[in-house]
Amino acid sequence: MQNFTFGRKGTNWFLFAFLLLIGTLPSFGQECPTEGGTTSEQTFCYLQTVNEIQSDGTDTAIFETADTDNDTQPIDSDELLTNGTTYYVGSTTEDCDRVAVAVEVNSVDTPDNTLFPGQNSFTLSPCESSAFTADDLEELFTADAGANYSIEAYTSEFGNQTAEGELVPGESYFVGQVSTEEGECPSTRAAVGYDPTQAPTPIAEPTQIFCEGATVADLVAEGTEENTQAIRWYRSATSNSPLADDVELINGEDYFASQVVNDRNSPFPPCETDAGEDRAEVVVTLEDFDAGADVSEPLCQSELQARLDSGETPTEVFLSYITVPVNSEVSFDPSISSIASRYNNNPFQTFTTNATITTEAGCEDDVQIALEVVEEFEAGDDNLGNTLCRSALDATLTETEIENFFRNLLSDDADQNGTFDTQSITEITTQFNNGDGIGTFSTTYTVGEGTSCEDSANLEVTILEGADFELVPVVDLCNDDIPALVNEIPEDVEALFLENFGENIPEGEFEEGTIQTVIDQYNQNNIDTFTATYIAETENGCSESIELNRTVISTPNAGTDFEETICVSEAQNLLENPAAAIAIFEDFIENDDRDQTGDFSPNPLILAQQISDFVENPGNEPQDFVLTYTVTNDSDCEDEATFTLTITPGNNNAGEDKTAEICNIEIENGRFPS
Repeated sequence: MQNFTFGRKGTNWFLFAFLLLIGTLPSFGQECPTEGGTTSEQTFCYLQTVNEIQSDGTDTAIFETADTDNDTQPIDSDELLTNGTTYYVGSTTEDCDRVAVAVEVNSVDTPDNTLFPGQNSFTLSPCESSAFTADDLEELFTADAGANYSIEAYTSEFGNQTAEGELVPGESYFVGQVSTEEGECPSTRAAVGYDPTQAPTPIAEPTQIFCEGATVADLVAEGTEENTQAIRWYRSATSNSPLADDVELINGEDYFASQVVNDRNSPFPPCETDAGEDRAEVVVTLEDFDAGADVSEPLCQSELQARLDSGETPTEVFLSYITVPVNSEVSFDPSISSIASRYNNNPFQTFTTNATITTEAGCEDDVQIALEVVEEFEAGDDNLGNTLCRSALDATLTETEIENFFRNLLSDDADQNGTFDTQSITEITTQFNNGDGIGTFSTTYTVGEGTSCEDSANLEVTILEGADFELVPVVDLCNDDIPALVNEIPEDVEALFLENFGENIPEGEFEEGTIQTVIDQYNQNNIDTFTATYIAETENGCSESIELNRTVISTPNAGTDFEETICVSEAQNLLENPAAAIAIFEDFIENDDRDQTGDFSPNPLILAQQISDFVENPGNEPQDFVLTYTVTNDSDCEDEATFTLTITPGNNNAGEDKTAEICNIEIENGRFPS
């Protein structure tokens, strides 16, 4: 047969039924509690229970009142006794009068603590990382009830389970002082809540972007606790010294954040996130933000108006010329609204504003935007089929010179602020300088590039092989050689200029009227440099104007010719003193018009000796004695004059008396002194 249990304290159902049956029978030997047998005043210690009230009688129970009719529920035997309370002892089986028992419950004072003196109820908030234990808790209290007393921490206010090891966050603990001596009552217990301060990993974006020059103070992290007081930053997860706010950040480096948590009412020191894996790691990126170069662009008014009519705002028009990073803010000075107002009054002008761009990281830079609104652009007409002789250009040309050459081909109505096709200009420059410079070269000139008003003109030039010639040095001309030429034979004047070509005279002719101009100039001033233009022609039809120069200088002056005839008798004195024979040249010597730098031929002394020899043996025929004076300049222009002295035999004409005194005349190198 199987036994079934009732479910209350495991009492066997059969036994329970048996007891019920017995309970209905008259009792034998049962006694009620009596006033004489139950002490009416009893003393207990704190934490003793109702079950410990002493009484006589059997099957006794403790009741709250003396009312046996209405108060039939005994007090739980585990209920703690309350000081100054009267309890009533009755029976659970007999109809007995209840006996009153006045209870005195004794205890020593609740132990005081060093953190919150005088408080029997408080909360502890040490750092969770401190691993606060029951022993640590007990050390905060003082056992002052006597020598036998010590501090004990319990897990409940009235229970006997002592606290051990690390305290559990969120739990309450109860601390009292107890004696090891029997009969000495314990104290009431102080209630202590354990709510440790946590300093977990703070919240921080793992990648943070800043501007160049940012410091530790710019790093961002957020505390997670109600009492977070500060965020500290470290170079590594385990370094000990926090970084100062003014330390500059390094691009690409990582930094580690901890939070400091401190309840201002807590006597415990602040708590900080544990070093190591609990610190929040942040990698820093530094932006060197550049908003870009200033913008200066032409804008066709028809294009602008079309954009505005399509719904594009003036702000969007300006923003289309710059690059704005994502999540950046842009402000304009002057404002776009003021520019729009100016545009409405006069659309054809330059509208300028400074755009200040501030990135998400706080980096800021300015860029100036200048939009010149124009009615239309004009690049001029195409200009093709131009020819030029190669010899009219320098041997090499720079890109700027090439551009300027093509700019001269623009029509008069072309806007001058356009640009040439860069690639073609570079290629032309390379081809021209590295080759023979001959060929057809073309480029495109564009105004308003990139706008709907853009206009272009095609320009082309063919450089032909020029005349084959080389100018050679020519000597200056003596003016005495020119007069007959300029007055009688102009062709000979041409020949003088053609000497500039040497033997290689190119095909062509002198420019009409140029030789006559030279003749007219010469007749006005015959000592000068004269220029004639020669037009050289080539088989490819290339004509080339060549300037030819000739310089005419003055001819030196040797003086005028001089003739004189004397008789032998007049020359007799030459026989006596040959050196005195030169006296007959006195008039010639004194011709002041002549240049004094010439040479005599023959040597006057030799000529004087010849005269002396003739006078000594005159013979029957007259004899001419000729002295020639020649002057030559650096350009080989030459002039000469002659003195002819004729000596006749006989004495038919004595002539006039003539006296000449020539003293100390020295003849050097066949020349008279000047």
